Amino acid sequence: MYALFSRPLILVGNFLVQYHYYVIAFLLSPFLAAFVGVEYVGYAFIASSILATLLLYAAPPIFRSFGTTNVIGTVGVLEALILVALTQVSHPYMAVILVTAQSTLAYMLFIGMDLVIESSTATERVTGQTRTAYLTITNLAVLAATLSLSVLVVQDAYGPAFITSVVVLLLFVIHARFFFPAVSYVSSPEADGSVIARLSTDQSVRNISAAHLVLQTFFSWMAIYIPVLLFMYQGFSWAEIGIILSIAMLPYILFEYPFGYIADRYIGEQELLILGFIIMSASLIAIPFLPQQDFWLWTAVMFIARIGAAMVEAMTEVHFFRRVSHSDTSIITFFRALKPIGSIIGPLIAGVCLIFLDLTTTFAVLGVATCVGIIFSRRIIDSK
Repeated sequence: MYALFSRPLILVGNFLVQYHYYVIAFLLSPFLAAFVGVEYVGYAFIASSILATLLLYAAPPIFRSFGTTNVIGTVGVLEALILVALTQVSHPYMAVILVTAQSTLAYMLFIGMDLVIESSTATERVTGQTRTAYLTITNLAVLAATLSLSVLVVQDAYGPAFITSVVVLLLFVIHARFFFPAVSYVSSPEADGSVIARLSTDQSVRNISAAHLVLQTFFSWMAIYIPVLLFMYQGFSWAEIGIILSIAMLPYILFEYPFGYIADRYIGEQELLILGFIIMSASLIAIPFLPQQDFWLWTAVMFIARIGAAMVEAMTEVHFFRRVSHSDTSIITFFRALKPIGSIIGPLIAGVCLIFLDLTTTFAVLGVATCVGIIFSRRIIDSK
């Protein structure tokens, strides 16, 4: 339990930065859809994800030159101004530009937060429990944010949620200024081909990275299109959507830490990875067959899908960090980059599918595609 409760001030900061993002994250796609249509929503997120991928390589010298808390403060204030502007925007192009900028700046904050967390966990004794502990705190913030939607959003009035995000963001900036430790060294990715060499020679790192990319594609698709599906296609209110999404978040909070413990002590990661992908795929394939506005059935399917995703998220983190050390800068940076890369792949595939299929049916396509994660999972060298 030491891993979960150590460094409380960093955990508080992690909670604040995650809450500020997720209190609006599920609103951005229906917000943009009102301006540009569902079929074009994904392209704004593709743009921000491309910029976020580039930031992974540009950010280290920025943080090293100006200091972690200084960068967090500057980026936080800029994002706060953009969030305020989003409450007043009326032009489609400006809405797309502002959402792209907001998502990019938020990712810069996540990089800063990750650097602080990494510096505080340089000596990890129990990889599974430590990594999943931080995931649990993050997911508590997401749960709190989704619960807030039931109160903050009525129909398509998103202003209160944007302002709440601003307030929490500024609290995070102040907290970081006074309570975050100085990160004395921020490493940069090496441009020496070491990532390609490692992926070529290390079967487990290659396949666990591929499995992680499948998971991140799933996450991006669900974050962008599930709110649109529930609000614009199924006719649920935001009060109902907030409850559905909150219940769907519970597996990450309830199960990820135990999954990490099980992987440390008992069966290894491979079995849980395979089971997780099976659960995810089956749940996604079931979505087109669900009756409209059946609250509890939709909630149950969302919950079950996240049980599978929680297994996969915990096990990809655990297995990857078993295979690398703190000094493996290049491969760790590559692993981080899979999140924005998945956020490019997800809406890109969805955009193509939406040319031929309705939104509901595209989830079955995602379910079939997610099965590829089972193949990658079978190819890792299990730890037990």
